[in-house]
Amino acid sequence: MGAAALWSAGTMLLLGGLIGAISALPVALSSRRGAAPRWACVIQAMLIVSLAAWLYLNHQLTLKTDEAMTLGTFSFLFSNPTEVMDMVWRFEGYHFVGFILVCIACCALLARVLRPLNDRLLACRAGDRDEAPPAGAIVSVLARCRPTRPLGATMLTLFALPAILLGVQLTAQPSRSLVTTAQAFPPLRAIHMMRWLTTPALEVAAPDPQGKPLIGRDAFLGTLKADPARLRNVILVLLESVPAKALHCHGYPREVSPNIDRLAAEGISFNRCYAAASFSSYSQISTFTSLYMLRAETNDHFRDTSFPHVCLREVLRSLGYETAAFSSGNESWDNLEAFYPPNTWDLYFTHNHCDVQKTDCNRMDDKFAMGRFAQWLGSRRADRPFYAYVNLQATHFNYEVPEPWASRYKPIPPLYSNGDGVIHIPPDVLPLLKNQYDNALGYVDHWIGFMRRQLELTGQLDRTIFVIVGDHGEAFMEHGLARHGMHLWDEMIHVPLIVFAPGLVEPKRIEQAASQIDIAPTVMGLMGLPPHPAWQGVNVLAGDYDETRRPVFSVLQLTRFQETVIWGRLKYMADQNTREEWLFDLSSDPNEKTNLCQASPPPPSLDRLRRALAGWHAYQLAYYADKNRQRTHYVGMPQPPPANSLHR
Repeated sequence: MGAAALWSAGTMLLLGGLIGAISALPVALSSRRGAAPRWACVIQAMLIVSLAAWLYLNHQLTLKTDEAMTLGTFSFLFSNPTEVMDMVWRFEGYHFVGFILVCIACCALLARVLRPLNDRLLACRAGDRDEAPPAGAIVSVLARCRPTRPLGATMLTLFALPAILLGVQLTAQPSRSLVTTAQAFPPLRAIHMMRWLTTPALEVAAPDPQGKPLIGRDAFLGTLKADPARLRNVILVLLESVPAKALHCHGYPREVSPNIDRLAAEGISFNRCYAAASFSSYSQISTFTSLYMLRAETNDHFRDTSFPHVCLREVLRSLGYETAAFSSGNESWDNLEAFYPPNTWDLYFTHNHCDVQKTDCNRMDDKFAMGRFAQWLGSRRADRPFYAYVNLQATHFNYEVPEPWASRYKPIPPLYSNGDGVIHIPPDVLPLLKNQYDNALGYVDHWIGFMRRQLELTGQLDRTIFVIVGDHGEAFMEHGLARHGMHLWDEMIHVPLIVFAPGLVEPKRIEQAASQIDIAPTVMGLMGLPPHPAWQGVNVLAGDYDETRRPVFSVLQLTRFQETVIWGRLKYMADQNTREEWLFDLSSDPNEKTNLCQASPPPPSLDRLRRALAGWHAYQLAYYADKNRQRTHYVGMPQPPPANSLHR
């Protein structure tokens, strides 16, 4: 503990010196005749206050949630500036304004203080600036910091010694004390220092490529032998931020979801479906394209979508389906529409493509999308099959719904009052916010029932494959975090998957693990059609499907960079930034409380799961780094390690 404290102190000195050096550059570069210009002092103050604010926010965030404001946070902000600032304003508006005002005041005060300090450092009195010799400012500053002078000797001792020690650590196996510091000290976590210090628990060469050759649309259609009698309408419903355990049919004590429960009872309910990511953009595109979205060490927020991909909608459209979208969400978020341009749909009614007056730049009341769905369904040609994508957003945080749903469970907190942070819920607010969430889920369930009634009224229900899936889960402090996209705990990735297909499937519950990427090939399989060779998912309703021969993966690339593999009843997680790892036996530890990686000795299954995750990681990155292969082949899936029994 003492060594870790020394490392914290040393790294803080290094960071302080770095901040000081960076902030002094504007003054040193712009000084003339030894004087510090006012504008340079203002820039210096802004740099110091900005970095200090970042350190302070990281400290507060870590105290409450064990999270850090990493570089990925800024990438996320710059990719979606309008939407992120809208959320910040709604949830933390008064805190945000106060914080900005304090920062401005600190900048103004610091700029006034820094000018005379800079003048003293540059050996210039306020009254003789014009007479000062025109020596170079940087040379003057460096001359006063020579090791033979007290200031220089002090700086050399304070900054050089930790730097030398850190350099030694980087060339060898880092000490446990430094590893502890890098994992716990917010600034070091924010700059991903553990990536520099250590390697992953296991690194392997990329497995041999398995992807099939690219195939044109007409050539693929030529391989299909579609039986018109088996073709069905397809409705894919994404439930925003709904974990499996939030539904009554998955054991939740409140009967908040009677319509969803009915579809689960009359169709196929997957008890163990996992989202391909714990945040919307990746999970949504994985559901549409049947591809895992791990493509690089960083998240480019879909600035590059040139890699081979084929959505289920595109295949059905090629078969003559009418396609329509009804989304309460902003589908331009994270450049999602690059995968399904609005002009390629027969009808595209979404938050960002409708004339409904909205007060939120990210979502709107689900009633508008559902009203348009009913209007369209009642007026379209019944003899043409359709594919409809529906995105219901009421369960996204703020959980704002109209009466009477808003008052079903009470008390609830005032709107946007999430305590002291979006990703942290204080104990006194938690039960109130859970009531509010259940009310929102009841509202979503109402619209699921509404869609079913519309299908019955138009005579389409028995000709429709109705798929309901959560886009990801939602945490309520089970592991010290709230919302989603913060970790890969089960509450953030274990989602409901329900397939209701009258005449095609018998009601049953399936215990084998499935993924969102399996939806497209499973829907095709229900209609007697093969999957597209671009897809990584499989038909999980096929008679030969066996979860023990096929692991399921999930990824997070936002503030944290994590990957997980679920194989049978075992779940292994690895954090690519902090190098932490977890292993859980979900059959005996469904709440993920006992990390088997810390067992002595660790279970034999740990090595196999490490190899499975490391192999998949290397395989994905190797394919997406090879632009030449992307021009000729699809990604495919790597062969998992030898299928020995999964010893616990």
